[in-house]
Amino acid sequence: MKKVACFCFSAFLLLGGLQAQELFGIRFFEGTFEQALAQADKEKKVVFIDAYASWCGPCKAMSRNVFTNREVGIFFNANLINLQIDWEGALGSKLQEKYPIRAYPTLIYLDAKGTPLAVFEGYQGAAALVNQAKAVVAKARAQ
Repeated sequence: MKKVACFCFSAFLLLGGLQAQELFGIRFFEGTFEQALAQADKEKKVVFIDAYASWCGPCKAMSRNVFTNREVGIFFNANLINLQIDWEGALGSKLQEKYPIRAYPTLIYLDAKGTPLAVFEGYQGAAALVNQAKAVVAKARAQ
């Protein structure tokens, strides 16, 4: 009986942990860039792009410390379609022609048509990131 109770308790913790984990941090879109724009149009959301480079220390720090933040995840998941794109990869190189950037990380906000709403360069802490995203979303909704 102890084994069954222990197993049930362990399963509860594991499943509870998985559900709680889903509530933390930004969930990044897994489709194509075009699909992200279509999803943004369908859901009336702004597109957020984390333009990073694999060698970039501040990019890694944002992925580790900021994009995993609960408050960041709550706001971004509810209001934006989120993409992480290696700007030195095939897709990033293609998008560089339309959205040129000068530094990593660069955070790009687009409307559903792909028109830039705002661009921010450099590391942003969680509070600053949420504040800038709130301002961009409010601006987009006012248009």
